[in-house]
Amino acid sequence: MKDETTVFALALELHGTPWQVQEINLNAPNKKLTIRLDFARGSRFPHPKTGELCRCTIPWSECGRAHELPLKPAANEPP
Repeated sequence: MKDETTVFALALELHGTPWQVQEINLNAPNKKLTIRLDFARGSRFPHPKTGELCRCTIPWSECGRAHELPLKPAANEPP
């Protein structure tokens, strides 16, 4: 059997994306499932205004807010 993070990554169709399941927490008494996602430093995402593929210079776990993710054009970054 695959580990939980792999199963949830498959269920969320994360293959081929920069997103990775980092943690899964099931609180059965409160009927709450929390899935924490993150991505590696340097992952590429489309810029929200231009659609240009950009690298994120820090992972989500270090930044914590999507609107503050520092995106830089991929052409300006080393591979």
